[in-house]
Amino acid sequence: MDALQYDGLKVVDEYDRLSTPSSSDEFKEQAADTSRAQSVLGTEPINEREVAELLAAFLSGSKNKICLSATMGTGFTMAGLTKSATVQEAAKKCESNAMTTQARLFNWLSKTTPVLSGDTSDPENRINVLKQVMDRSGKDKQIILFDGNHNGEDRFMHVKKDYDYLKEARGGKVRGLLYYNDQKQLCLYHPKQEQYQQSDAVVSPELEALIRKNPEDYDVRLDKTQGTGTDCPQGANSVGIHLGMLEDDNRRGNVMTQEFGRFSRASSPLNIKGGQEFFMVLNTKFLPPNGSVSHEYREKQKELTNACERADERAQEAMAKLLGELDNKVSPEQLRVIHAKLHVSPPDEDGQYDTNLERDLGTFLKSWECNVFPHSVKTALADFKRAQWYGENQSQETIATMMALREDSSFVKACETSFERGSKRADVDEILSNAHTWRGERAKKVLDKVELGQVITPVGSAGEYNHQVYVKEFEGQLRREVHKELQKIERESFDRFNKDESLEAVAKSEHMDDEIKECIAKLQARGIRPDSQTVIHNIPQELKEHCGQLWAKADHLYSEIDSLCNKGNPIKNKRNKDNGLVVTSGWDRVAAAKQELDDKLRAVQERGDLVTLTEFCREQGSAVEVFYHELAKALSAVRFASDKNNNNNFGKLCGILGEGMPGLMDQFRSVGARKANLYPAKQGSQPTAIMLTQKSGLPTKKWNWHVTVEKLDDQLKNQLVALDDMRKEDNAKQMARAELSTKGGAQLTNCLGRIQGELLAANKRYRKTLVKDAARTQDAIDRRKTIKL
Repeated sequence: MDALQYDGLKVVDEYDRLSTPSSSDEFKEQAADTSRAQSVLGTEPINEREVAELLAAFLSGSKNKICLSATMGTGFTMAGLTKSATVQEAAKKCESNAMTTQARLFNWLSKTTPVLSGDTSDPENRINVLKQVMDRSGKDKQIILFDGNHNGEDRFMHVKKDYDYLKEARGGKVRGLLYYNDQKQLCLYHPKQEQYQQSDAVVSPELEALIRKNPEDYDVRLDKTQGTGTDCPQGANSVGIHLGMLEDDNRRGNVMTQEFGRFSRASSPLNIKGGQEFFMVLNTKFLPPNGSVSHEYREKQKELTNACERADERAQEAMAKLLGELDNKVSPEQLRVIHAKLHVSPPDEDGQYDTNLERDLGTFLKSWECNVFPHSVKTALADFKRAQWYGENQSQETIATMMALREDSSFVKACETSFERGSKRADVDEILSNAHTWRGERAKKVLDKVELGQVITPVGSAGEYNHQVYVKEFEGQLRREVHKELQKIERESFDRFNKDESLEAVAKSEHMDDEIKECIAKLQARGIRPDSQTVIHNIPQELKEHCGQLWAKADHLYSEIDSLCNKGNPIKNKRNKDNGLVVTSGWDRVAAAKQELDDKLRAVQERGDLVTLTEFCREQGSAVEVFYHELAKALSAVRFASDKNNNNNFGKLCGILGEGMPGLMDQFRSVGARKANLYPAKQGSQPTAIMLTQKSGLPTKKWNWHVTVEKLDDQLKNQLVALDDMRKEDNAKQMARAELSTKGGAQLTNCLGRIQGELLAANKRYRKTLVKDAARTQDAIDRRKTIKL
């Protein structure tokens, strides 16, 4: 998960909404969705503050990310997002220009016509706004209405009402009204089309394609939940109307840029293309409720809206005077000049707009556009354009000032605080992640360099094993097992730390040291089950054949015994017939002895096992002799059914065994000798067991159970000697593995102690680098605090 979060590439769209959304409702919705999803796990519900912190941690903690948005959040969140100490440093890490920042919003606003109104939820006021816009732009144009006062509840009811208001404003003319549902699917309301008379009537892909080709035949309605993620059909001559700028104290510059972008998509950031027009409706009668904002904010809004109303009154008075001098007869050409915006050049650094206003106004009045007015009304026209400019300028000042004040709101500050906590969480998580991942490749490099030759003591003679191979096997097995155990270490949790603790304190945590010690203690207590790592040797074929011949003789002998004892299976309905020895219990051990011999031959034939090969070829204690001895012990533990023929059949059994161990028949050839020594007491005339060995495992009456095996000729001996080095290596490996599996063994304890010391020393050195990095990050955090709004 750490690798996925911190190292994986992530592309985040509208990233600023994850840190500073339009309102706290977005965090609340995400908290509710997350809590609902986690409810099946029985976890505690998550609140919106935790959501904000986790989103911030995800954003700022991702090393490889591409963040896309039309807006950038606050300077503080941008600095946190880019791990910068200052806004200037953050700006250098961003790809941005005037076309992709809020500069385009102010460009659009400068070309936007303000409309002063009362509460737009009042039908009369709403219709009046629509009529004002249509009187200016024309009733035949597409209207895109963005209702920033509507949160999406009862959407279809509002859609139907706005359809009726648009119809009335157009003088009864109707057209379909497009809107989006909660899933942001394009829907249509049109009372004259049956299929689009109901709620959430999603348009088909074919119809949507036609609408996008001819968008001017439809109006569009959007609400505040659709300020991002929508791309409504709009024509080159559409008219955008924004409602709710003053009513929502969360409508900051970032939010306005996104919302304005909904109905300006046919234009470019720097130029309004075609005949698109934008109208900003300002409810100058609205004041935030007491307690919802600061007193200073409320008084400032009141001051600005009053100024807008006064400026509008002066503009209306100047307009009335101009119309009076024109006898209220205005031609379309004159109306176009009246509605045209007066462009005033920005002043120099120490200059004033008023100076440039008079100059640019004079130039405008002399232009060919104003020739449509008689000379007698030029003064009235100048007074009107001046009052109009002041009114529009006052509206823009109101919009810009309110957006700026909202950047200093309690909500934004809360978002920044949550982002600060989340970013700190990401920094802590990164430190803990780096501390945790040390147990991977870094720990492996330490283990690979650990040498245990000085710690491991010899465990046998030089002729018995290869000490260097023993050490190498010991080192290799320990390295693998210790590293495997280190991978089980759980990462230290962020929740274990005080949230206000410095990053340096986090980096100094000795959690990994404690875990290393615990891992070593566990391995020492339980020993190590080494990897077998079977090695296949190329044994000369002649030696393989020799072993096969020895096995074949033993196999033949076993087959005869197996047949005499009916393969260890019980027999029913004997009908007085001699069925050999009938086993009642204990045959499993006999079969196991034979299986062990078969496995040994397979080890030689298939894997070239040198230790087993040596066992086959030795004269004393060979693999075949061991098999016969185990067979004798196993047969002594078998119990047979009582039968009159048992005495005779036991004699046959001894005769078969005697082929491999002649000493058996030398000592117990007669029936009397067997009865006296091999049959348990009180067996009567029908013995049910034969005691070839005592309970100690030694042969009864110490009969000579030596097995003579075929000796190696000179060629085979030379071949076996040539394999001696490999045999010693195999012995060394087996001895090392046996020692490793000894719980609390001296060799194991000493070696683990050396490894623990090396790991702790290396981790201490690595921890120092984490502390240095943490100190640098903490410095950036401390410096970043000074740029919070």
